[in-house]
Amino acid sequence: MSFASLLLRTLALATLALLAGTAGAVDGPKSNPALDEDDADIESKYLDKIQVDAASYIIGRTHYTPDAAYERRGAAYLVEAKEVLATGHSQPDESWYSFLFGRTKRARRLADAGFERYPYCAASGDLLAFVNTCYAQRGDISGVHGTVFKLWFYQPDYPHMTAVLDEALTAAEHEQDFSALVDLEADDPDEVIRLGGTAYSGDINKLFRFLLVHGDRETIAPRAQVGLARALLRTKDKQELSQARREYEKFLETYPTHELVFTALCEQALSYLVAYKGNHYDVGVLFNAANIIDQAEVEAHADPKRIATVEAYRKRIRSWHQDRDLEVARWYRAMADPATGWLRSPGTADPPWHGAARYYFTQTIKRDSGSNQARQAQAELDVLPAPQANPLGTPLPLAPPK
Repeated sequence: MSFASLLLRTLALATLALLAGTAGAVDGPKSNPALDEDDADIESKYLDKIQVDAASYIIGRTHYTPDAAYERRGAAYLVEAKEVLATGHSQPDESWYSFLFGRTKRARRLADAGFERYPYCAASGDLLAFVNTCYAQRGDISGVHGTVFKLWFYQPDYPHMTAVLDEALTAAEHEQDFSALVDLEADDPDEVIRLGGTAYSGDINKLFRFLLVHGDRETIAPRAQVGLARALLRTKDKQELSQARREYEKFLETYPTHELVFTALCEQALSYLVAYKGNHYDVGVLFNAANIIDQAEVEAHADPKRIATVEAYRKRIRSWHQDRDLEVARWYRAMADPATGWLRSPGTADPPWHGAARYYFTQTIKRDSGSNQARQAQAELDVLPAPQANPLGTPLPLAPPK
């Protein structure tokens, strides 16, 4: 090619590049496709990829011809990994690594290496299962999630799959640590569930969903459904609270005799309690929670510990309801101020607000006569003017019409 031709070609390419850059400036910068993907899209692509990889693996495993040396080396990795996890000892070629990382991570690295080098040996499934054990012991739910998916799709015939799924579920439940977050003694509704430790919430949700679909119906799937409901409940997001309630409802419909039914009912009630914003807001969620706790009492089967839990929920619901009734009673009493005295029902000698105030003071007392709210309500009710009769001699009602 002559120099002139080369020069013309270079100028043409430069012109095309300049035009492309100009077009980009006119149209605006292209969006990053990764930013347009939601968790469901990412999870779907992850599943597609692992299934494609699993298909290749299964084909290779099908054509594998057993070899004694190959099998021996693969099994040796498993033995060594277990030894490292149990004692912290390692082979000389791993000694440098022992100074940098703990035994769990070193053991996992050995098992990973064994599977990568001898993926078709008889110990390959056990190697992946051991990797899962290491991740579970470290509380690495992301690692557990990836390993369980891999084992499930690569070796669906693995004989100890249920044990692996149970180990994964136990690790997720431990990291979730839901029970430690519930505080029914908190006065502020926002503190009933204390949020925290949510670094792996996304991976926990994915793992729970996977186990819900693929786990056995007796032990794995029921616990996974409750775990998923708890994960949604912890966010306190309005939409996810509704999803959490649906997950609890699905559990109760699918597993009506499961040992977790009582727990699920209490937590379903909690999903309403955490939506309560205080005595200036709607109390409908308190009625819903109270009805569910009544069901939980039936499932308590007179167990003292469970009955105590039921009473703790009822005490919290009743206390918040009393706060609300007392607030409303005081509002009605304030409306009977002389400045608003002209607001009277036709044919009566008593402001209608007094009757409403008496009703809510009385309701506060009826809910729990020994509570602080009841004592306050009684004291304020005692100084409220007695109900007056209308001109026709008929006593005024204590409660406002509903």
